[in-house]
Amino acid sequence: MNRTKAGADWERVAEIYLRGRGLNIVRRNYRTRRGEVDLIAQHRQDLVFVEVRARSNPHYVSAIESVDRRKQARLASTAATFLAKHYRGTCQPAARFDVITIAESEEPSGFRLSWLRNAFDATDLPIS
Repeated sequence: MNRTKAGADWERVAEIYLRGRGLNIVRRNYRTRRGEVDLIAQHRQDLVFVEVRARSNPHYVSAIESVDRRKQARLASTAATFLAKHYRGTCQPAARFDVITIAESEEPSGFRLSWLRNAFDATDLPIS
């Protein structure tokens, strides 16, 4: 299976997981020239920008470690573009950045999913 197909499959798994926990998916794969946000969801009053990371090889950097400051800045910039475009002239909702990690495991499903809410604070990141 190629990486693009595998990524899309894991994003669907994450979407089902989040829906099951009460989040409403607003947008999938929102792209700008600065980057992409895998899922954008509404959770109560918050708008949640979700990065989905999967790892099959434990010898590389972990899924959560792969969301480094550079990736965080790209996510924050893309989120800022989304908010400016869709909430222009209105009160912007509170926003947060979550990360869903998926790793192969011995569990019956064959994988382990972890949901890290408020994975990082974007206020100190350079958004250009």
